[in-house]
Amino acid sequence: MPFRLFRALLSGTRDDMVLISPGPGKSLKTSLGRSASYKLLWVSRELDGEGRPLRQREPSGQRFSFPVKRGFIAAGRRYGHIRQLRRKVVRDCGFKCDLCRDVYGREVLYIIERFPCFDSYDYLYDNRCERWFLICSGGALTRVKYTDGTDYVEVWEDPPELEFNLWEQMLSLGWHAQKGDGNG
Repeated sequence: MPFRLFRALLSGTRDDMVLISPGPGKSLKTSLGRSASYKLLWVSRELDGEGRPLRQREPSGQRFSFPVKRGFIAAGRRYGHIRQLRRKVVRDCGFKCDLCRDVYGREVLYIIERFPCFDSYDYLYDNRCERWFLICSGGALTRVKYTDGTDYVEVWEDPPELEFNLWEQMLSLGWHAQKGDGNG
């Protein structure tokens, strides 16, 4: 049975691999409980005679949590503050999303969602947001998450799954990574 690509996304990485989702992933633990996800897979653009990718790589998926006050490491670079991921807005992608450059000049997809409200009191007085920063560098994806009011930053290097809402937002924007290290 020929391998069928469900959805291709990130192109032009160093190894000429693209990030695809072959289908649903595991349920991911979030600050609110569990979230649906898509499984991720890196495949070569070059296909064999039967239309299957010549190479494929499953992401290794390493999660880290860093105290906000001490900074963090993401995609091989050190950041002193979460604001350094969103140094310059390159393209305003709408109400919940921006395409940005970080302090190192790398392209970063910034997605923001309001923290879920459970009743009218929350709706009126709770203004927290969940902020995701996605970086594609060196043939791997890095997902950084910060929730307003928390004292930590979560970094997921080369995630094997990605939250449903993030994957769908990335596809709707047609977000593509820069070549090589992402330093355009």
